[in-house]
Amino acid sequence: MYPKCLLIYLALSLTLGHVVAQSEPGEPSKSSSDDLFSLHKQLVDIESISGSEAKVGDFLVSYLQSHGWTVEKQSVNGPRFNIFAYTGNNNPKVILNSHFDTVPPYIPYKVEGDKIYGRGTNDAKGSIASQIMALKELRRESPDLANEVGLLYVVGEESDCSGITKANELPLTPEAFIIGEPTENKLALGHKGRLGFQVISEGVAAHSGYPELGRSAITQLVNVASVLNSIVFPGSHPILGSDTLNIGLIQGGVAANVVPASANLTVGIRIATNPMEVWETVQKIVGNPLGITLKLTSAKESVLLDTVEGFETMVAKYGTDYNCYSGKAKKKFLIGPGSILVAHTPNEYILKSDLITAVELYKKLIIRLLNPKM
Repeated sequence: MYPKCLLIYLALSLTLGHVVAQSEPGEPSKSSSDDLFSLHKQLVDIESISGSEAKVGDFLVSYLQSHGWTVEKQSVNGPRFNIFAYTGNNNPKVILNSHFDTVPPYIPYKVEGDKIYGRGTNDAKGSIASQIMALKELRRESPDLANEVGLLYVVGEESDCSGITKANELPLTPEAFIIGEPTENKLALGHKGRLGFQVISEGVAAHSGYPELGRSAITQLVNVASVLNSIVFPGSHPILGSDTLNIGLIQGGVAANVVPASANLTVGIRIATNPMEVWETVQKIVGNPLGITLKLTSAKESVLLDTVEGFETMVAKYGTDYNCYSGKAKKKFLIGPGSILVAHTPNEYILKSDLITAVELYKKLIIRLLNPKM
């Protein structure tokens, strides 16, 4: 027979060993994962196409308040608003940022194995859910660090930067700004800027039976489109690569039996180099064809980003609205779950495993920034 004290010691050892086995670093508990997936689902279930974000914003405010955050709503226009939330310092050293608007159309939430489908699952409600869960866990593990982290979620990222532009009015001076967008959980070395312009074509209307009496605005436009698609921009950036052009929208004409009097193209260029030099190249190559006017609508420079050791890296060929943010932080980072290759597509999805990994990576990055010795 074993002494009674030895039996108690063995029982305690087995119990403690079981507890340790259930809480290995980097292995979230089932309840933690369930909370993450539940929050993600609730965010995706609410349609929030740019311009109609108020409903999901209301949900986020309620969720954060119920979990102990102080929440400030910043009106953007109409019922839309940004969200700034914190638990300690109202001018935190680190800001976790993303956007809660999506591109159209709305696609409902659906799970197939490890894949979660739906509009915003990837871009960027996956980042929001992972950031919030990372900070919830950090509040339990290191509350003093968590008190130096704030959440800034904005509207209008997919359309016009209206949310982040309004956020410039907040009295925030962060040391680090962490943007959540799909990067396959890798830190981006940089992201491209954007140059937007329209090609406006003015022709002369006529009956299609007598085209010689008119001048087709669409034919003029097609000729310019061909020229634009042939441009090879001369410069490149050692990290971001080349500038790339996309004709995203074409409009014009009234009927097949009318020579069209007006038409236009909307063009976007992902900028790796200097936006105004690219614009000069476009103007020079297009020239001054009859009836054609080029109109510059936006010009945003590319952004080089910071990294830390221990993270995989990538280059983002897309842009974020950080280049509309004037309250520049000392350090800026871009990282989030999911792949940009499926964002904005009919089959947008994210992996459950990527969401879980993102929680740990956001925590790791925050700790490295606020307490490098941990």
